[in-house]
Amino acid sequence: MGAGGRRRAEYRRVSDAKRYQNPVPDSGTVGDMPGLTITFTDEELAALRESAGREQISMKAYAHATLMARIQDEALRAGYRRLRAELDPDQEQALREAAGAAAGRITAEVGA
Repeated sequence: MGAGGRRRAEYRRVSDAKRYQNPVPDSGTVGDMPGLTITFTDEELAALRESAGREQISMKAYAHATLMARIQDEALRAGYRRLRAELDPDQEQALREAAGAAAGRITAEVGA
């Protein structure tokens, strides 16, 4: 292998090592993990800054946590809808009684 080939191979090894490095302290990211750029209005950015400040975390950490909570919430609701589709009316009634008011709120939100 020529000098150029050795340099490219070495570059790939270094790049792979950087890609899988340990997380940077407090960044919540790993190496070259994909990111997302989001555009906010001044008012939206101020609201984000205020909310993150109340939680005493960075805006980046707050935005990440909020988005992940929304994704998990949607998955939970989809699972609940699938479960309801499989239940007969008696089972659904027993589930509602066992779960109490929380199940009623979710049922109202996802529709009958």
